[in-house]
Amino acid sequence: MRADESPDWLVRLYEEQGATLHRLAVLLGAEEGSGRIVRGALLALHRRGHRLIDPAERVEFLQETVVHAARSVRPPQQPLDLPSVEDPRQGDLLRALSALPPRMAELIVVSHYLAVFGPELAGIMRMSLRACNQKLEIARETLRANLDDGETPPA
Repeated sequence: MRADESPDWLVRLYEEQGATLHRLAVLLGAEEGSGRIVRGALLALHRRGHRLIDPAERVEFLQETVVHAARSVRPPQQPLDLPSVEDPRQGDLLRALSALPPRMAELIVVSHYLAVFGPELAGIMRMSLRACNQKLEIARETLRANLDDGETPPA
């Protein structure tokens, strides 16, 4: 913790990121444990708070911790169970995403839900940048092929 930093930095961080982190845990299949997962991530950050002083690094640490804790709750081969929506096109997309191998689906969910790509995504997923980019591209191509119904989606 920096000398000029308010002692309630962790509370403010939870207020800013808590809902996103809970939703991320739910999307990754850890709905019942999302509260415990987010609380554990916050406690882990609190223990490391004096070493992680950059606010962006703190958020990335929380995201990484939540992703991997949520992944550990769900059996590795169990597909993601994404919510249903009313829009038929979005429903098709979510069903196709759920049909992907779990690790591919997780990569797409994390990258698009958190709007992170490149080095940030690789850090959160604990992968090398090259492997992360390659796997994300393969996942996107697979999803696109599964959704391809002969129509070009509007730009």
